[in-house]
Amino acid sequence: MSEQKQSINSFFGSFLLLIFSLLTSFSILLIYRPDTSGSFKPQASPDSKKKSYNSQHVASDESMKHLSQGDFAAESRWPSSKQQAQQNSQSGQGTQQAAIPSLDPSEIESMLAEAMSLVDQGNHESAVRILEKILKADPRNEMALIEMGMIHLIDLKAPQSALSYLKSALSVNPSNKVVLSELVGIYDEIGQAGAGLSYLQQLYDENPDNSSLAAGIGQVLAGQDRLQEALPFLEKSAEDGQSGAALTDLADAYSQTGNKEKSLETYQKVIDLELERIESGYYTNDPNGGKENLAMAYMDKVGELIHQNKQSEAEDLVENKVKNLYGGDLRDVAKLFERSRSLSRR
Repeated sequence: MSEQKQSINSFFGSFLLLIFSLLTSFSILLIYRPDTSGSFKPQASPDSKKKSYNSQHVASDESMKHLSQGDFAAESRWPSSKQQAQQNSQSGQGTQQAAIPSLDPSEIESMLAEAMSLVDQGNHESAVRILEKILKADPRNEMALIEMGMIHLIDLKAPQSALSYLKSALSVNPSNKVVLSELVGIYDEIGQAGAGLSYLQQLYDENPDNSSLAAGIGQVLAGQDRLQEALPFLEKSAEDGQSGAALTDLADAYSQTGNKEKSLETYQKVIDLELERIESGYYTNDPNGGKENLAMAYMDKVGELIHQNKQSEAEDLVENKVKNLYGGDLRDVAKLFERSRSLSRR
């Protein structure tokens, strides 16, 4: 064997040994997702000031849930006030009281923008007054309900008060993953995870095909170490194969319940999804072109291979896939691993 080959083998052997030792010291998979209150919870970019919900509150989950970047971006495209009014009208749930002066969609949109600007300026009282006017005219306005909830949760430090607004928002749109994750976090924060689980289960019974609710229930159960109970819900949330976050959570659950074949198969599905997204231009607005998400998906599988004592396969994946993403420089991969390990402890 040439000296160059020996050097490469030695380097990768040391790299994998580092991963394995860190994996063992934390007694978790290489990249294990945080518990329910963190892993399912949208987070903001580091320079966010966590002001208005629309622009900053929900941005912080991108780092915590790396494979859900695209899912999160789609989720944050809220309907315009005009669309919201049309939806309410179609469902027979528009402005409900003749005695209350109605607001047209353009007025509501303008008022929402003003309320969010006031929140950014720290003027929560004025923002609340505007939002209350909107909700009197349109009690099912999703954006106003969410903004009220987030003001109470983050700015007024009143999670119990935030709960009612966010529950109302979720009843308007049970597929809203951002609101769902906030509710899960609140129930956990106030020590009522059981009540939160019951609420989500009731809502899911009314919407049995809703994959977002299934994901929420699966996350709560997994966070309580009830993995066997969580599996059917996690499988439901990942059945369309289009959510990297849902697939990764399912792969983690398979791994922890000892289903080695399905765990590797599902981690590979995440890789295939990320490759498909990159090829289709899904990450056009990402400066890294989705490269980091793909690397994380590869490293999830590397971690599972090491967990299953398949060292040669893990080394092969790093050598022939992960390394190529970074032009042969594995220092960035090591940084990526350290970042993931740090996130897993939050």
